[in-house]
Amino acid sequence: RKTTVGRPAKGYRVVDTAPAMEAAVRRDALLVALLERALDRLGANEAEAIAHQVGVEYGRGLGANGATLETGRVVQVPLFVNPGDRIKVDTRSGEYITRA
Repeated sequence: RKTTVGRPAKGYRVVDTAPAMEAAVRRDALLVALLERALDRLGANEAEAIAHQVGVEYGRGLGANGATLETGRVVQVPLFVNPGDRIKVDTRSGEYITRA
């Protein structure tokens, strides 16, 4: 009794050539080496200040959805600000200052 389920089997043939593989060259090692050299030249205090500044900017970027105030204005806030938290906003620039 012969049963066929789904598609019939495909015929394959043997090929002697090796498959060609292409991939983008990763330059992570180069970037890490450049970062190490830059940090060595800056010194510990300057490197820490830059890392803090970048961290603050990165945190602001993650909170891209922002928080909607009672007035309807949308303000960019860090991720640690929860819905319902009271915050202080600079009335001149409209930027988040701190939690109240």
